[in-house]
Amino acid sequence: MELRGPEAGPFPLTWGEGNMWESMLAFGPRSNRLNPAGISRVKHPVRVRDALPRIERDLNQFDILRATFDEKRVEQTFQGQARVGVLVCDTSVFPERGRELESGGLHTFLGAGFPMAAFDLCEAPIRIGLLHLDGIITHLILLLSHLPFDGAAYPLLMRPLLAAVEGREVPAPGMRTETLLQYEQSAESVRGSDAVIRRWIDTATRPRPGRGLMSTTVGRYSMIALRSRAAAIAAQVLAVRTRTSTTSVALAALTKTIHRHVDRELSAMLLVCNNRWQPQLKNFVGQTLGTGCCRFPRTTSAGTCRPIPG
Repeated sequence: MELRGPEAGPFPLTWGEGNMWESMLAFGPRSNRLNPAGISRVKHPVRVRDALPRIERDLNQFDILRATFDEKRVEQTFQGQARVGVLVCDTSVFPERGRELESGGLHTFLGAGFPMAAFDLCEAPIRIGLLHLDGIITHLILLLSHLPFDGAAYPLLMRPLLAAVEGREVPAPGMRTETLLQYEQSAESVRGSDAVIRRWIDTATRPRPGRGLMSTTVGRYSMIALRSRAAAIAAQVLAVRTRTSTTSVALAALTKTIHRHVDRELSAMLLVCNNRWQPQLKNFVGQTLGTGCCRFPRTTSAGTCRPIPG
């Protein structure tokens, strides 16, 4: 599948991409464990031959899908042409695993040879799979690189793609990555970022020496797993309601719990979350990961803390 658009760049990484850069490079072949992936049912009958051009038209709206990254210069370029791989698989070849497929699991398709290896910096940061039965598509699968995409971007890309495949009206895309880059490089944005960073440094260095939870080291990536099904559902509901990610919800709960129990010993925390609370980023199909410093003031009640956006 070919994607085409105006060639642009090279550009520096966005703020979110920059926060993921060292982790992705350090993980190398193991960075595939970070990549957002999922499967969705196609509810309206559509043949593979009809779906492919619809997918191609929809994906051409997103300039980030034509981005390639230069490891030495730490920059990205939007290519004039990019190739996206689409694996088409007939589910009749493994009918014994139909129940897994119906439950939304990826097991069936992974067994059919869908490439799950880490993304190369020079390939399109998306892989697509189509499951069909007698030429009628039953499921759509997406795998995204975690460098240009965060977890919240996955449904923002999947929803219009499903609409396109089923022949429904496709919603207008949010901010383009090139637009975000131009904004982040503007004089006004740089001044604002410098002011926030100065406040962050001031807050991070103010607490007296002592115990604290610090950020992961360069090349390491922290991950949260919710073992409780009820907690996972609650976090997802809150994430949808607040237009943020489940990770941000879990971190907020963790921060409040730690503050309540170890406030006497803890001075500050450095958190990794996204900044989709900003209106212009709520529909942005890209990476919004950022760093924040959360200070625990000793003069306030145990239920409050002061977040400093990074």
